[in-house]
Amino acid sequence: MDPDSRRLTYAGLLDGALSLAHGFAANVGRHDELLPRIGHTAIRGGTLFFWDRLGTGNLLDAVQRLKITQSVTTPKNLVAVIKDPLVHHYDLSSLELITAIGAPLSAATQQCAMETLKVPIVQRYAATETLGLTLPRWGKGQATRPGTIGWLLPGVEALLLNLTTREPLPINKGGPTGPGELVVLGPNVFTAGYYQRPAETEAVFTTIGGKLWLRMGDLVIMDADWCLTVVDWWKENFGVSWNQVIPSNIEAELLKTYQALDVAVVPIPAGDEAQVPCASVVPRSKAVLLDPAAQSMLAKTQTIVIARTLTLYKHLAGGVVLVNAIPRNSTGGNCAP
Repeated sequence: MDPDSRRLTYAGLLDGALSLAHGFAANVGRHDELLPRIGHTAIRGGTLFFWDRLGTGNLLDAVQRLKITQSVTTPKNLVAVIKDPLVHHYDLSSLELITAIGAPLSAATQQCAMETLKVPIVQRYAATETLGLTLPRWGKGQATRPGTIGWLLPGVEALLLNLTTREPLPINKGGPTGPGELVVLGPNVFTAGYYQRPAETEAVFTTIGGKLWLRMGDLVIMDADWCLTVVDWWKENFGVSWNQVIPSNIEAELLKTYQALDVAVVPIPAGDEAQVPCASVVPRSKAVLLDPAAQSMLAKTQTIVIARTLTLYKHLAGGVVLVNAIPRNSTGGNCAP
């Protein structure tokens, strides 16, 4: 068994299978909630295409040539597609839905992608620890709420925790609640923990009100109608002058610029145990990396963009570093130290 495996109970597996069955049955034939799930597509006789490594040109060509109707991708790949200068040269009219997974997708990027590709885009949120079931209400209708991840599955409970006290946040019935760390409770949660990893198992759960809640590790906002939005991974946040900096906020602003193909914001030391934001930027044109003057100009431009749009403690006091690529995992998560 993989030492990183999650230990699932029979009860949890049965509950997950039943929930999946209900989810598939409820959506068969419904145009507003076409779910690009592998099992659903196969059962209905659809065709599935898999790539172990896919560039933007290959993806655009595949959609045009194979008439692909639904695509599941990461925010990183989605940004690369909409910033590809050849995107408008391909016929993408067969696409009916794009689903973003693996990392938060900002409302601005999602809206820009929908306008560029002329197709509804939604984002899915789940985890292996919840059998892939936490917020499954995602379909074409969700595209009208850019940046959101939908609503909880019936039977699953959730709380948003204060980042300092670790206590549940009071619900604001007249507006958004949070941001707070998302914890969930339900029959689909893997109560047995990680295989042969007791320390990690203890860390991933928290006891509230006598119940064991799973820490999802994400910073979330809840709207008045209970619709949720992932702001960022909580573990990625860092403090600057007693303020919490959410990297994705800064990254979203940088990605709005034409010159930035990919971005990662991390903290760097600033003396006296302080830290400040620093941005790694992949320029659209690789020629910039060979021209010191162009590098300086682009770095200055990116710094000015943040200075004009975000509050002082989010400014790029740590500078801007231009790189050839940003290391990411298979789901698009930033692997930079």
